[in-house]
Amino acid sequence: MKNGVDINLYSNLIAFLKRRSDGFIKKKSKVLSSNDVEKFLRDAPDSQYLATKVALIFGINGACRRQELHNITTNDIENQGKILLVKISNTKNKIPRSFIIDGPFYDVVKKYEALRTTKAKNNHFFQNYQKGKCTAQPIGINKFGAMPKEVAKFLGLPDADCYTGHSFRRTSATLLADSGADILTLKRRRWRSNAVAEPYVEESIQNKANISAKITQAINLEPQTKKFCPESRPSTSTDNIFSFTTNDELQCSSAAFQEVSSSPTFTLTQNNDIMNSNNNNNIIKKPTTTMYHFNNCNFTNCFNNSK
Repeated sequence: MKNGVDINLYSNLIAFLKRRSDGFIKKKSKVLSSNDVEKFLRDAPDSQYLATKVALIFGINGACRRQELHNITTNDIENQGKILLVKISNTKNKIPRSFIIDGPFYDVVKKYEALRTTKAKNNHFFQNYQKGKCTAQPIGINKFGAMPKEVAKFLGLPDADCYTGHSFRRTSATLLADSGADILTLKRRRWRSNAVAEPYVEESIQNKANISAKITQAINLEPQTKKFCPESRPSTSTDNIFSFTTNDELQCSSAAFQEVSSSPTFTLTQNNDIMNSNNNNNIIKKPTTTMYHFNNCNFTNCFNNSK
């Protein structure tokens, strides 16, 4: 680049570099969890960490970079009742954005704002904070970059050095993804491409938990419960006989159940035929009817097994 050489003209070199970069994983800044943020804002003493708390609030609410935090001025903050509207005009991708601070965060920011000195020669919102007082010197980008590490050390988190100046912005995206936000919502925070926004959704612990819950619900490992299904018994039997089934519903076909009267019906022609076929007998044989008794069962229809 310094010599004005276009590397795209060297196709073999580019192919070689791509092969050498296979399996390389870029080291990223660590992020703070929601519990980490809550614990720091609640437990850290304001006499020492108030400016860091306000920077953390701005960083996660607005997904701010360290340079953007440094550039915020008093003119960029509008007080609208119990909320603060913060406008970020000078951004890395040249696209202005804004965000809201309200609720308990509002009270923390207003406490810091009340301590700002009026002796400053500039209008930077973030002033150096020492021993419970603000000085005229603005906070520089290097101090903003060291604040995530300062938070990690206070909380006793491992690898505190891995919490860099980009941690606040990555924490904002991670918390947003864990709350169920999609890629479009993340891109509204001024991530320019899907390739940058997608990893936050993919690596979201809450998103992974939701996927796992859906898969687990599709596979039922609970033991199957047994239900009673009545067996057909002769009409002379008064026992309540049941068989077990593991189906969720009684497998009884409605087509197999027909209404049956207690006594058969005969036409005159049928009666004459029976009389003629039993000339040598004085007994009239009637078709036998088998009755079934289902005790303690509520069926709409009865099974017809007439012979």
